[in-house]
Amino acid sequence: MPEIVNKKETLSLEESNEVLMSTDCPQTFPMHWHTFAEFILLNEDGCSYGIQNEIYEAGTNDILLVWPTQLHSTIHTPPKASVILQFSSSLITDCPDIYINYRQLQQLHEIRKNEYPELNAILVKYIQRSWDYFSEKGPFMETEVKICVLQILLALSNHILNNSKDDNLKSGQFNAVQKKVRQACAYIDENCDKDLSQVSVANYVGLSQYYFSRIFKENTSLSFSDYIAQKRIHNAIYLLSSDELSITEIAYQSGFQSISNFNQIFRKVMNCSPKKYREMFDMNRNDHI
Repeated sequence: MPEIVNKKETLSLEESNEVLMSTDCPQTFPMHWHTFAEFILLNEDGCSYGIQNEIYEAGTNDILLVWPTQLHSTIHTPPKASVILQFSSSLITDCPDIYINYRQLQQLHEIRKNEYPELNAILVKYIQRSWDYFSEKGPFMETEVKICVLQILLALSNHILNNSKDDNLKSGQFNAVQKKVRQACAYIDENCDKDLSQVSVANYVGLSQYYFSRIFKENTSLSFSDYIAQKRIHNAIYLLSSDELSITEIAYQSGFQSISNFNQIFRKVMNCSPKKYREMFDMNRNDHI
């Protein structure tokens, strides 16, 4: 990735619990992360962003998607070239039927108007509508914007569903399978700081280990071990946003059995060390003070 100018980001964001919007964004900003999702609607050509070690060159009405805790940077944009919608990860995790597709959603980083015109038009409509609600500052602004966010997430989830190669996704059998996988994911999410085995989770949802292993990977795109590792890393990332715990304490509280295993898996998933990741969060936080 090309060298990025270390320029302070200045966002004019209003007080809000779960949604933030802005059109006054920096022309460059170095690699950083935060716990909110960030969806970017571009209104000019010649925009360049880095997301998860990939560079995206985009233009008018293209949309870029940065999911919670993903590394990203603004390489270059013209002044006031975008509308940025940021929202809490709870809007994803509180909807189990959307959250089950989160692995696939996290891989979507651009919705170009020329490549997916129908999906792009839906996302443009709801981001623009969100900006209207946010600008008007009505008494129900946050709820109105959150409804738009859910419409966006629903459109993206339907896009994943419609482009899946798995015929079971459109059958009645999928509903029963999906329910079991959801139950397993919820159990893992609640207990991933403990020593969980695939056998114990399969028993919990009433399935054989072999069948559970197959349907779990089909529906999450991850093996059981990769899913639980990523969930533990996800929990660790939130702990890294606070200075109250050491990295060693975070590793054990997230369910890892050794600091070396934690560091190894963290590097594999996030492409940098936990220490470096925390430093990038601190830089982003300090530049907003």
